[in-house]
Amino acid sequence: MPLGPKMARLHARRQRLAASRPISGLTQGQGRDGTTIASDDGALAYVLQAIPSGLYVEQTLRRPLQAHLVHHMLFRSAENFAHWCEHEPVRFDHPIVFSRLRKQGDELLRRPR
Repeated sequence: MPLGPKMARLHARRQRLAASRPISGLTQGQGRDGTTIASDDGALAYVLQAIPSGLYVEQTLRRPLQAHLVHHMLFRSAENFAHWCEHEPVRFDHPIVFSRLRKQGDELLRRPR
């Protein structure tokens, strides 16, 4: 049974409000499991972790009323990470988050293991 016009508007409003809330549990900073960098609204978040074979990056992208995407990447060198950073389109939507990502990623890759 389809919703009436008023119920449909209320339902859409609730979905928009839920989608605009930050992702719960995301805090910026360094933890036991790596470094977390997130946008203020929680739409974009990165977890970076130095591992023996390189740099592990988890990108979480949340779109209002759409899919919640999680990408896992492994960069074996600073050059590969820099190449990805130069071509990642998200850098235009969240430049501050992306500059912190680039800086933290470079530091973790250049740190001796």
